[in-house]
Amino acid sequence: MKTIDELSPKEFLLALIHQQVQPALGCTEIGIVSLAAAKASSLLPGAFRSAIVYTSPYVFRNDSRVGVPRLGRCGMKTIAAAGIILKNPLKMLNCLDDLTPETIEQAKKLGEIDNPAINIEVDFNSHPVYTRVVAKDDQNNEADVVIKYNHSNIIQAKLNGKETLDPSAIRGESSSGYDFDEKVDVLTIHHVHDICKTLTMEELAFLKDGIKMNRVVQEEGYAHPDEEAITKVWQQVLKGKDEDTCFKKDHWTTQILSDTCAAVDARMYGCPLPVMTSSSSGDHGLTVSIPQDVYAKKFNVPELTMLQALAFAHFITWKIKSKVGHLCGMCGSALAAGCGAVGGIAFQKGWDWTKINNLLNMHLVSQGGILCDGAKPSCSFKILASLVCGFLCLTIADGNGKICHRDGLVHNSVEETINNLGKYSKSTQSSIILNVVDLLNAMSKIK
Repeated sequence: MKTIDELSPKEFLLALIHQQVQPALGCTEIGIVSLAAAKASSLLPGAFRSAIVYTSPYVFRNDSRVGVPRLGRCGMKTIAAAGIILKNPLKMLNCLDDLTPETIEQAKKLGEIDNPAINIEVDFNSHPVYTRVVAKDDQNNEADVVIKYNHSNIIQAKLNGKETLDPSAIRGESSSGYDFDEKVDVLTIHHVHDICKTLTMEELAFLKDGIKMNRVVQEEGYAHPDEEAITKVWQQVLKGKDEDTCFKKDHWTTQILSDTCAAVDARMYGCPLPVMTSSSSGDHGLTVSIPQDVYAKKFNVPELTMLQALAFAHFITWKIKSKVGHLCGMCGSALAAGCGAVGGIAFQKGWDWTKINNLLNMHLVSQGGILCDGAKPSCSFKILASLVCGFLCLTIADGNGKICHRDGLVHNSVEETINNLGKYSKSTQSSIILNVVDLLNAMSKIK
């Protein structure tokens, strides 16, 4: 296998997208906790007795209110309890796929807030992607499992202090062969815009599976919306006359908003179906892929062009996330995935780089700093707001409008604007996440 430095620009881009676009069941922070718990439980020779789950504040934040597939309720204790009961680490991030009516009830009982068998601790000094589970059985054996850097990257699995992992299987920061974040500046968005035009159907065919997968989740959101879901209200509003709303029912922008909202709602309320991710986030994957498919079908854009645009959208999303932090204080769906979505639409429109640069700058300056207060049902509203803003940016950029150089964090080059946002994110996220976790603890009393 080539080293990352030996990859051509096209090889780099395709390898990156293959790594960052993967299926996942439920919020990926659910997966990291359930996997660590399942691995620890599987190591214990006796019957489970107790466990302490240590997580980064970012994992804690995202697991506090998000719907858990098949369990019908949220809460990190319940997520950990499910992994402990299932003992199925080979299923990786899809551990909860194996839940049955019987094990669901067991997980709910073990994961009760007042059950002292499982305790949650937030490690504010940890890597953003981090979970550690220390579990004991009735014979006082102790399992100690750590996942770090990547949601399925088990770097430690000890039983009574002895490492059980093969040294060759212990992976560092990159769990898939390449650490692309270390090479974030190798390709610019402008360069990738040009590369995407050369990608072939054979090279991009794998992206079609992700669109199909995400469309299935979207249909589930339409068919079975939660009573409090935005999708349910949205559909009721659109039954009225156009003049009664701000959106025309048959317009492509309204269709994008409707379809994306239905998919995100389904996922955030705990839909038991996998989605195709972008930058390791299911919501990001829904936000960048569904708009490309809707736009292409509305305007009969060739399938290859649509897939090239989707590849471009995935790269934009990753580029922004790699600078501001894959788990950070900002809402990645609004800032990065929303920007990727409208960038992909501009690609399908055939815009030149100058217009796309101005478009991305406008979207970034409007969405930068939007707070991430956890994965939860209201994420769909932030994504809708980001897309609406994106449509406004598309309109202004189409008329050759732009945000001027040095207006706030904006630079003439979108690359430098993203760098500025990265510096801002890193300087503010510590205080933001401290406050968010304190508030979540106070409100939900999860610990």
